[in-house]
Amino acid sequence: MKLIVDFILVTGLIISILIIYKIKKAEVRLFSHTILVLIFAFIIIIILNFYSLLHDIYLLYIFTFLFEDASRILLGSLIYFYIKSIFIERTELYKPLFFHMLPYALYLLIFTIPGILVFVGSTIDFKHLIVLKHTSNLNLFKAIYLFVYTILSLRLFNSYKNKYKLDYSTFSESNFIWVKRMLIGALIVMSIDLFTFLIDYLFNTKFDTGFITVVALIIIISYLGNYGINQPFVFLSNPIETQREIHKNVFSDEEIDTLKYRIENILHYEKPYLNPELTLKNLANKAKVSDKKLSFFLNQHLETPFYDLINSYRVDEFKEKINLPEYEKYSLVGIAYTCGFNSKSSFYRVFKKETGISPTQFKKNTSNKS
Repeated sequence: MKLIVDFILVTGLIISILIIYKIKKAEVRLFSHTILVLIFAFIIIIILNFYSLLHDIYLLYIFTFLFEDASRILLGSLIYFYIKSIFIERTELYKPLFFHMLPYALYLLIFTIPGILVFVGSTIDFKHLIVLKHTSNLNLFKAIYLFVYTILSLRLFNSYKNKYKLDYSTFSESNFIWVKRMLIGALIVMSIDLFTFLIDYLFNTKFDTGFITVVALIIIISYLGNYGINQPFVFLSNPIETQREIHKNVFSDEEIDTLKYRIENILHYEKPYLNPELTLKNLANKAKVSDKKLSFFLNQHLETPFYDLINSYRVDEFKEKINLPEYEKYSLVGIAYTCGFNSKSSFYRVFKKETGISPTQFKKNTSNKS
């Protein structure tokens, strides 16, 4: 059994290190990457702490305990700010980040450091450490703290999804799959942590149930490392940060007219919007500009985000096709799919936004006129 746990811990260490390496090798360096690296760095410390327990490595245990003891409190804040850092400019994060990190700093000073000093034989009398006799209560508090923060992070992530429309014409869950699964994975690990804690508390098991939580954590990060670290959204530029950065590049009047003409021609004649997977980068390549410049141009000079521009062309395409003889046998959704939409719900929502009426009502109106 010890050999199996040992193998799992070493595997978790290797995967976590590889994930950090992959993040650090990203071409674009963002503040969100730094936070993600910190998250996995603390995961490495947690794994090393349990490894030191398994092999009775005294010095490694003391060192890692300094960070691991309050890691649940810190990880809650880091996960929350990782989500915020994807969408919010870095300078707007520093002040709130300080206050969210304060509970970790206080716990470190009040409990962790005095606890280590007593553990190594210090004669200093820390009377408040009598609380540590009820360690299980502190562990429960830390587990609940991280669980609540993870739920808050998931809610925050869901509320920011609409910002993704700036870069992708098709608003799909697949664009967010890595981050969302990371949060769900964290909730699963925390649920296991709470469950095993209660089992240990009620039945006073001799086994350190923390190992179960760590094994679950390693399984989750192994899955995320294998499946998600290559998902593009992990390394997407922060939309707001990108806009501020590109704002420095001012287009001349001639460049504005040229780029506008080029984009209109591409959309009118090539119809790239018929591809449901069309991205800002795809259109930028066709227009022979960078995706950052194109995003800025669309939002500042055409006053429309990429998502809305592409879907307006798809709606116009639908209006043209709905009365053509070759589409008589198609359902409304079937026609919508040929226009670049990839789901019934997004089609109905976009069409109603663009025209003020539903596709069904539009078809009735055009049929009555004919």
